[in-house]
Formats: sequence, structure tokens, C-alpha cells
Amino acid sequence: KSLTLIAITITVVLAVLFYDTRRKFARLNYQSERVSEMADRLTVSIEALNEANADLRQSEERYRGLVETQDALIVRRMADGRLTFVNSTFCEHFALDPGEVEGSYFTPDIHPEERGIAEQLRFGLETPPYRIRYDQRVLTHDGWRWIAWVDYAIRDDRGQTREVQSIGRDVTARKQAAEQLKG
Repeated sequence: KSLTLIAITITVVLAVLFYDTRRKFARLNYQSERVSEMADRLTVSIEALNEANADLRQSEERYRGLVETQDALIVRRMADGRLTFVNSTFCEHFALDPGEVEGSYFTPDIHPEERGIAEQLRFGLETPPYRIRYDQRVLTHDGWRWIAWVDYAIRDDRGQTREVQSIGRDVTARKQAAEQLKG
């Protein structure tokens, strides 16, 4: 009788173990399928991100090409005056090395008669349309030149000025012609 009881107990234990193993195997199968589905979704997401990054790089290259081929002087400064971007025309006018000027605090020499003009107008960068225009004589590698500047405030989500972008054009010939007409 005890042998029969032992056999029944072993059979019950084996049945419970077999049932538990099947249940665990089914759960592992389900989790494996879920992991596979997530891996597939992740692969699709990564491919989409790679495509978006490629598009962004192309757009950035087009933009940089556009900015670099302008005959305008283009410069961006942080609020503390540190340069974050200069185009090649700006560097050429002031005989600067593009690799060294970004991150620096370069400010061109301003003619004594023109000092203070930009500072007087700075409040315009804090009120809509966050833009100021002014003419200023600056010392370039070609000597004193008149530059017509347009400064734009680049603002963050909180409305604080993050950077100022300045675009300048050499208007020396126009200024000289106007002086000749006066005199």
C-alpha cells in the first residue's frame, strides 16, 4: 500500500511539475514574442530616426552653403557677446581665422564718431519686432568701411534673448556718393 501511495505521490508531483513547466514555457513564449515585436518596432523607429538625421544633415549643409556664399557679413553672438557663428565674408572683412573666432569675444573697432549707436538702439531688441537697423563705420582689413547692420534677437521659449544675429552689408560706396552730393 505504501508503494502505491509513493507512486501516486510521485505521479502527482510530476504532473504538477509538468503543468507548471508548460505554463512557464507558454509565458516565456509570449514574452519572447513581445520582445520580438518590440525589437521590430525599435528597428523601424531607428530607421526613421536615421532618415530624419540624414534629412537634417542635408538641410544643414544647404543652409550653411547658402549662408557661406552670401556677400553679407553674418555673425551670431550669445547674450554675453561670445560669437557662436560667423560666415566667411565676416572673417574676410576682419581678417579672422574662422576656426578660431567662434567662441571668442571679437568686436570690430568702431569709428569714434559711431560709438554708442548700437548701444542706444539695443532696447529695440527687447520689443517686437526684436530688430534694429543702423549704419556704423568699422575698421576692416580694407580700412574704415561703412556697414549697414540689421540685428535680430533670437529668443527662447520664455521670451529671453538667447542670441543676437547681425547681418551687415558694406555701404561705403553709397555713403561716399551721398557725401559727394552734399558737398
